[in-house]
Amino acid sequence: MGHRWQLYVSLLTMLSKPNNLEVTAYSIRDTCPSSAPACSQVERRVAVNRLLGIGIGVAASPFAIVSKNAQSASAANIPVSMGADLSRTATVETLVPIVRMEKALITAKSDLLAEAQANSFTPATIKSVSKTIACIPTDQTLFKRAFDEYSDPVSYKQKFMDQNAFLVYYSKGFDGPDRPAMGTSQDSVPRQTLQYGARNDAANAMSDLFDELSFFEDGKSELADVTAPLERAISSFEAYLSYAPVADVDEARRQIAK
Repeated sequence: MGHRWQLYVSLLTMLSKPNNLEVTAYSIRDTCPSSAPACSQVERRVAVNRLLGIGIGVAASPFAIVSKNAQSASAANIPVSMGADLSRTATVETLVPIVRMEKALITAKSDLLAEAQANSFTPATIKSVSKTIACIPTDQTLFKRAFDEYSDPVSYKQKFMDQNAFLVYYSKGFDGPDRPAMGTSQDSVPRQTLQYGARNDAANAMSDLFDELSFFEDGKSELADVTAPLERAISSFEAYLSYAPVADVDEARRQIAK
């Protein structure tokens, strides 16, 4: 390096499955403290290479995360891609399918309650409800994809926090002078995170609703078995749409009312 720089290796933490992932912090200091364990020349070279961005780690950072199985250490907090086309996010065009699904659910609820008041909760009722919500994908990937094509994409900051959770934790979320620390109550929650949560709630409710409709048994199934997940689904759609501009939601509803 051309300087009297010495390297010491300090084990900060080890995850519950050390055979899969070991997290070690490498720090370069002008002088090596007496408490630092001895390092071989090979260890120094490997660590410096990692700090320079060769291998796994964060270039130009005082820390490097070393993984024995990097591919298995996937980002847990970043949504899994559903194959959505992200070129038209936050447009009325991609909002229309979501509003159409919400309208189908509201219509199904109205019809279901009308049948119930007439004491006509029968297989025919279930068939009618299933037909009304036929525009909603039963496949979870397709269902979530419709939401992702409208939702805000994952931001660079979110990707950084997820891929560098170790650094964020030990730096206490430092994000620059006079800026709130990342991941704290002062750091605003991205709209994408809120949309993602509402999308998942809607997907879970729809999964339960489709199950109840599929396994309906005349004389055994109760009205509440169907209305409970149906109402949860409607609430989740309402929550999701509350994160969209009111003008866009109104325009999407106007379009599907044609």
